[in-house]
Amino acid sequence: MLTADESQRLIDALDEARLAAATPSEYLVRVARSIDDLNRWTAEHPSLRMSTSATNPADALVLAGAELGRVLNGPISGVRHRTAHVGRAVADAIARTANDPAVSGALTWALAELDTRTGELHELRYRQQLDERSTSGDQRARSELRAAAIDRLTAAGVTVAANGYDTNGFDDADRLGLHLPCLALAYGVSAGEMNGDVPLPRFAADRGWFALCRRVEPRPMSRYETAIISPLTINDETELALRRLSPRVPSGMSIGAFSAFRALMEVELPSIDVDHLRGPLSPVWVRLPLDALGSMISGTTDQGLDVDQLIEPNPDAMWPVSPRADLVWIADDADHDGW
Repeated sequence: MLTADESQRLIDALDEARLAAATPSEYLVRVARSIDDLNRWTAEHPSLRMSTSATNPADALVLAGAELGRVLNGPISGVRHRTAHVGRAVADAIARTANDPAVSGALTWALAELDTRTGELHELRYRQQLDERSTSGDQRARSELRAAAIDRLTAAGVTVAANGYDTNGFDDADRLGLHLPCLALAYGVSAGEMNGDVPLPRFAADRGWFALCRRVEPRPMSRYETAIISPLTINDETELALRRLSPRVPSGMSIGAFSAFRALMEVELPSIDVDHLRGPLSPVWVRLPLDALGSMISGTTDQGLDVDQLIEPNPDAMWPVSPRADLVWIADDADHDGW
C-alpha cells in the first residue's frame, strides 16, 4: 500500500512524463531579414506569441529563445538551468540592440560587474571547497593549495621550502635551510595575505627573505609566529649578549614576565630600552625595539641598512600601506624542555 508521499511522487513522475511526451523533440525557429527593414532580423515560430527582431541574427535567435522558454513555462526537468543561461544571453542581446545609448551602456556595465562578482564568488567557493578537502586529508587539495601559496610567495621574492608541508607555504627553519640563532627583520603575515585575499607586499630583491613558521611557545600551548623574515649580520658583542639572554627569557604576557625580561636586558644590553615593547614574550622569539638595530649591526656588512627601503606596499592592495617591521632574535630551541 502506498503512503501519501509515495502517491504524490508517483503523480509528479507521471505528470512529468506526460509533459515531456507532449513536448516536441525539436523546435525549428526561422530567422530571416525583416521585410520592413533589411538591416534587422526577425525570428519566427508558431509557438511564439510575438516576433523578435534585432540587428544581428544571433541576437534575434537569443531573444526568440527567451520568449519560447516563457511559452513552454519550463515543463521538463532542467529547463530552469537552461533558462538562466538564456536570461544572461538575453541581457547581452538587449545591451547590444537597445536604441537608447544610456540604457545600453548601463546594462553593459552592469553585466561586466555581474561577471566580475560571479567569478570572485566561484573562486571563493572553490577555495573553500579546497580548504575543506585539505582539512579532511585530501592530498591533492593540499598540493593545490600549497602550489598556489608558493606562487604568491616566490612572486614576492620570498624563499620557500622545496620539501615543505604546510599548505600556506610557510615552514620551519630546518626545511628552509635557515641557520638559527639569528637576528632578523620579521614582517608578520595576515590570514588574508596567506590565503591570497590580500596581495603580498614587495620585498627588496637584494636580500634573502624566508617564509618562516616558528613555534614560540612549548607544548601543550604550541603558539606559532608566521612571518616573512630577512636575517641580519650582527656584531659579535651583541650576538654574545643575545645568546646569553634568550635562554632565560620567560614566556607569556604577565607583569612578572615583563619585569624579569627588563631586568635581564639591563644586565646584558643596558643601552636598549624595552619598556614600550608589546606582545607575548618567548625565549625563541625575542622581540627587540627597532631603533636598537643600528647598534646591533654596527661594524658589519649590514651597517647603515635603511629598513624603510626594504619593503613597499603592493599597489594592487585595496589600502596600500607599508608593513610594519619587527626586530627579533630567533633562537634555536634545542636547550628548552617541552619544545
